[in-house]
Amino acid sequence: MHILHHKVIDCSSMTPVACSDLLLVKLLHGPTFKLRADMPTDTVHGSVTIAHNTPPNPHEIIVEIYEVDEPPAPNHHSTLKRPAPMPSEAAIRARLDLP
Repeated sequence: MHILHHKVIDCSSMTPVACSDLLLVKLLHGPTFKLRADMPTDTVHGSVTIAHNTPPNPHEIIVEIYEVDEPPAPNHHSTLKRPAPMPSEAAIRARLDLP
């Protein structure tokens, strides 16, 4: 599942990494819904890509949730795994819209 979401976020007082960490918290990133590999061999359930724009331009946030399991491959060492339960697109968007 690919979700493109736009949101005006003022992250001028923080680094882009801190801004992305805040978005991961909103998305409930954790052991059962991992959206970032911290180690090359982690199991992940999706990914987040962010274009950090300055207000009034919105950030462009792309959330990808893996729909099928995939073992490590030459182009990635992580295991890609479908989350259980699979969140809905509406639930992901609602989390991103939280203040």
